[in-house]
Amino acid sequence: MQFKRNILCMLAGTAILAAAFSGCQKAADSGGQSGTDTAATTSTTAGATATTFPTVANAPTGSMDSPSGNITNGEGWVASTDGFTYYSTSAGLFCMQPDGTTTQISHDRCQNMIISDGWIYFSKYQQYDLWKMRTDGSEEQQITFLHYTAFNFYVADGWIYYSDSNYQVSKIKTDGTENTVLSSNPAFFITASSGWVYSGSDGPSSGVFIVRTDGTGSATAVGLAAWFTIDNGTLYYEKQINGPGEVGPATDGGGLLQNVGLYKADPDGGNAVKISDVNPFQMLASGDWIYYLDANGSDSNWALCKIRMDGTGNTALTDSSAKVAGFNVAGDWVFFYTWTSTSADSSTQVYYRIHTDGTGLEQLAG
Repeated sequence: MQFKRNILCMLAGTAILAAAFSGCQKAADSGGQSGTDTAATTSTTAGATATTFPTVANAPTGSMDSPSGNITNGEGWVASTDGFTYYSTSAGLFCMQPDGTTTQISHDRCQNMIISDGWIYFSKYQQYDLWKMRTDGSEEQQITFLHYTAFNFYVADGWIYYSDSNYQVSKIKTDGTENTVLSSNPAFFITASSGWVYSGSDGPSSGVFIVRTDGTGSATAVGLAAWFTIDNGTLYYEKQINGPGEVGPATDGGGLLQNVGLYKADPDGGNAVKISDVNPFQMLASGDWIYYLDANGSDSNWALCKIRMDGTGNTALTDSSAKVAGFNVAGDWVFFYTWTSTSADSSTQVYYRIHTDGTGLEQLAG
């Protein structure tokens, strides 16, 4: 639905007004967060100023253990591996080490972050070419130079599967070679699992679509679906139907699509079962839970919630007054941000994390 795409664009770059989040436990005073190391150095050459950030000692060399739904549904601004958590704010990219020490490693605001074999793959905010850097913050490299090539992507087995500038499924090797179009399947959101690439879109092309990583087997897994996520061989999605009296291809220009609940199905869309009446805005699976935002009929007052994968235990981690605008999950933490008014006509993002059981709320550095 067009509403979803409009909201995503708003989350990516449009300032919205929101009340300040109350009751937050700040981890530091205005002088900086406790345990934070952001000691960058600056140098000036020929009138140009460059910033050099410290590298992360004993940086991990493995791959991401945070859920792929962070990218598919939540901008991919958090990724974790081996106890190290990388998160990006409007101030840049930070690494939170296992002992809680936080180090800023880049001034760039990063999204679509995926960690694979000691590399962080990412796109820069509102630029969308593909980049990579070591997990210690060194060796930053640009992979593609086509501009707006990767609104959403996933890395697996030496390949980057991505939504290209025509919103179709493409792949490119992690060294930047062999750029290939796999399918014309609509691809506003994308992920890969068990040899298949899953993509999703909205509006007239709403649904979940699949294609093998070699480009064969292109098919529609679920017609008329909004948000989706894959976890352990199960597809979870928000189902949509045509509005009353609507016949033929669905459109949402007049609000003709209706959300009718949370479903689960086989990876190819078979054996679909409704598990809840909730209609999530953003959703991702982690552990035994599906995390989502509940708009409760509002365009901006979103509460952060979770529900078990069998549809039981629906729980709010925040109430709607928090006005959560986006979230990711890493380990037993949910990272989220809100918009806070700074004046009558401007606002700023404020970043937090909270335990998945709803305790331990704290504000993040950056």
